[in-house]
Amino acid sequence: MAKSLRSKTKRAFRSKKRESGAYAAAAAARLNRLNAKLIQTTKKDLDGDVIVGDAQEEDASGWCWFATFGLMDPNDITLDGLEGLAGGPAPWRPYAAWSHYDSSEDSS
Repeated sequence: MAKSLRSKTKRAFRSKKRESGAYAAAAAARLNRLNAKLIQTTKKDLDGDVIVGDAQEEDASGWCWFATFGLMDPNDITLDGLEGLAGGPAPWRPYAAWSHYDSSEDSS
């Protein structure tokens, strides 16, 4: 977008500020805070009784968004029922009721 000499000077100055100065100090402080929080979290779950975020994601299946949006009851979802949604024998068509309508009949 910006290709002028002034924009390149601004970018160079910003990169220098990121490497040293107030921006670098703030970034280092943030990194230290996040590291301390991560260490505290890992030490807290040594006995394994707390479910970590990765373990929760492993339990979630690919169809969970159907239940999330209220499109299907999670108890009714089976492999046979999902076959129709994936283009199986009975595809779902949103405007199937309108398929009998032919626009060529109106143009008389």
